[in-house]
Amino acid sequence: MSTVRESSKDQERWDEIGRQRLDQIVKDPTAFVTDSSPYEAKAFHDDLLTSLGPPQGKRILELGSGRGEFSVFLAKQGAEVTGIDIGSHLVEASSLLAEINHVKAQFLQANVTRLAFGT
Repeated sequence: MSTVRESSKDQERWDEIGRQRLDQIVKDPTAFVTDSSPYEAKAFHDDLLTSLGPPQGKRILELGSGRGEFSVFLAKQGAEVTGIDIGSHLVEASSLLAEINHVKAQFLQANVTRLAFGT
């Protein structure tokens, strides 16, 4: 029973974070046009891209895509990206972020612990 309650609380928390982000994007969309990585820690960014290799032409699934910044960054590098997150408003904000940045990226709302791949 507590797992269901925790999942519901997580859902509410992420929806609120997404709602706030969506409000920010709608208020000033030009502030969200970017060509840079969302990761301030350059070493982390570099390690991640080294492991991934050149994103161009790759199909990438980002689990827990949050506000969509890394998915949009990868799409700008030529990747075909699908982001999944639990927060419906995060998905909405991410989709708007992709639109503002003129990239094609798909965002879906789902709980990553219950994905139906392979069934």
